[in-house]
Amino acid sequence: MTIQELKSKLSISGVLNHYNIKIDKNHRTCCPFHDDKNPSMQIYPKTNTYCCFSSNCNAGTGDQIEFIQKMEKCSKHSALKIAGQLIDVPMKQSTNVPIEKLADEQEKLKTMEEIFIELQTQLQQNPEALNYLQNRNLDHEKKEIGYNPIAKSIIKDLKNCIVFPLRDKENKIVSFYGRSISNNTDQRHFYLKDRTGIYPSYPKANTEKLIITEAVIDAATLIINDELLIVNGVNLSIIACFGTNGLNEEILNAIKELPNLSEIIFAFDNDEAGNKAVEKYSEELKEQLPTVKFSKLGLPCKDVNETLQAHDENIFIHLLETRLVLSKVEAVNLFFSTEKTIEKKEEPESLQSFQPLQSTKTLNYQNPDQLQYNTDELLITLLGGISMNNLDRMRVTIYMRRNPHINAAYSIRQNVDLYQDDL
Repeated sequence: MTIQELKSKLSISGVLNHYNIKIDKNHRTCCPFHDDKNPSMQIYPKTNTYCCFSSNCNAGTGDQIEFIQKMEKCSKHSALKIAGQLIDVPMKQSTNVPIEKLADEQEKLKTMEEIFIELQTQLQQNPEALNYLQNRNLDHEKKEIGYNPIAKSIIKDLKNCIVFPLRDKENKIVSFYGRSISNNTDQRHFYLKDRTGIYPSYPKANTEKLIITEAVIDAATLIINDELLIVNGVNLSIIACFGTNGLNEEILNAIKELPNLSEIIFAFDNDEAGNKAVEKYSEELKEQLPTVKFSKLGLPCKDVNETLQAHDENIFIHLLETRLVLSKVEAVNLFFSTEKTIEKKEEPESLQSFQPLQSTKTLNYQNPDQLQYNTDELLITLLGGISMNNLDRMRVTIYMRRNPHINAAYSIRQNVDLYQDDL
């Protein structure tokens, strides 16, 4: 009998019964591995796992075999034998695969889903990781985000990283992406060896419009606020690239398999590298998807996530309404079934010689929806625009941050509704 077969026959509840440990209706019990007066151990019958949430205990998380090992203070080999006795099926050593080797490989037999459950549990126990997510406006309670700590690292290649799952065509977790929360600016992005999978998942088969972001965190920003992306029945999906050079073959094939795709919307960083990547990928994809329209979001800040930090969620409605078609500089309206474009008209001869005032290095007003005043110590940005779908308010955002921008804590933002009477 293999370890997996053994585990399928022995439930975590059966192990608890063997040790006379009772659980309440919420599947909680007092942890047997420390002095516990209030139930701090959660039992998960569906996955046959446990987790102690007490900061005074190092039991952590595990399955039924690991529970036996901790109770008996024995090796995995001995725990497997005890597990076999509990179901009255002794573990027989195979002539081809030694039982010791099977025990050593137990961790590798865990599914990616089980590993990610442990990562989510670790996130709940780490204030530093939770604070990082809060500063990035990422709500871990709404979407799948985990954390791989340094001390009790589950995945050695992703230490001190918040972790996002990558999924295959069957929507199963097949790999992970890790974003370091340390201050090391040289090494921030980490992946498992032989990475496969797409974040947040393969796009829906009925996708009509597809947003492609430069980074996983940008996609997570939009996914967490996905109520903004459900617009008049338009089937819209999101895919994250793995950096400016990260639109790989798996992502490309997933895009090419969408029969109803009519538009690709790039949401890359508002910098030279991001703009060059959008230009490169739009040209490459046009050759393979000649009937698809290509556009991009005119981000007022460096990237999607920073834009959310400087505004409220409605900024993305505005950005989608005024996104730019890459073949021409023209506005497209997401909310109409028949999208109309505004073509650039030839100016009368009398106006061609007129030169508007040029922005100075300190004051930049080339974009009327993003006025910037920049000094060596401070950047002040006034962001605003009129949405045809929200004429009952005129809201602007004042965003101020220190130069250089090294910490999100050194920035503030304030929303002002110009219709308010108490200004």
